[in-house]
Amino acid sequence: MRTVQDPAAAAADWLARRNGGLTPADETAFARWLEADPSHRRAWTEAEVAWRRLNAPRAAGEADALLAALAVRRRVRRQRRRALGAVLGAAAVVALWAGLRFRPAPADTAPLAAVARPTIRTLADGSKVALRPGAEIAVEFQPGSRGVRLLAGEALFTVAKDPARPFVVQAGDIAVRAVGTEFLVGSGRDAVSVLVTEGRIAVGRGSDEVQAGAGERVVVPRGDGGTRVAPVAPSAVAAALAWRGERLEFSDTPLAEALAAVNRRAAVPLVLADPELGRRRITGVLWADDSEGFVRLLEAGFNLVAEREGAALRLRERRR
Repeated sequence: MRTVQDPAAAAADWLARRNGGLTPADETAFARWLEADPSHRRAWTEAEVAWRRLNAPRAAGEADALLAALAVRRRVRRQRRRALGAVLGAAAVVALWAGLRFRPAPADTAPLAAVARPTIRTLADGSKVALRPGAEIAVEFQPGSRGVRLLAGEALFTVAKDPARPFVVQAGDIAVRAVGTEFLVGSGRDAVSVLVTEGRIAVGRGSDEVQAGAGERVVVPRGDGGTRVAPVAPSAVAAALAWRGERLEFSDTPLAEALAAVNRRAAVPLVLADPELGRRRITGVLWADDSEGFVRLLEAGFNLVAEREGAALRLRERRR
């Protein structure tokens, strides 16, 4: 028997995936999910509203207001934990991988806390390529041309201007041509997607090309079907490029050490009310500049509560 996922949990999952960037096939699946049931669209709207409310203070520099709002949400969490908790847990912490977890500290493990950065390659002409994890390229520069083959995955190309030598990214039989611009190319099983963030490009097979400019996405099917060009909202562009940010990666890391890593970038320092809490181990991935999201996850899932105390935010175990 097929398990039907709760609409709120499914909406939270789609929100997290969209903020990390969807493939063309994912976009189609998402549209089908929205249309499948009116409850899906309602759950999606609620998830988007929750995310905007939680993310807007960070973007506007209003962290204090966000921290004050935590106290209000704590009072209603028990009644709405299963539905709203699914939305807030994923939406507020789109910056966090859901694998984050606590467990007691064993005596024989080697903790790890590391800063992960995207792989960036500088090509011979000065162009730069940021590779999303799993992406592979092959550089094929010639005296009169600059060619790169995208073998797998997704990569952001920042092209050095050289009108005499066009820059061409080849994904299978689909070519993306530019002179000096920036664009994101994703090579999927069903289609190639190109998001233009600066300048203009031409995309297509052979002489059958379409052009697109900054703020537009081109989707070229691998098989039959027409090429689509559509505008992309600035928020969606930012979400599609979010993977370029620094991440903090924890593996069996004591919470005290994890907090120290977060605090190096946090506007509001995090401290533990009980040093014993610092011995708990945490595993997962966090955007390096999202200490507020880290706090929300600790509150939502790990029985901790955050309280403002002077210039710091104190974390303690929630009283039963």
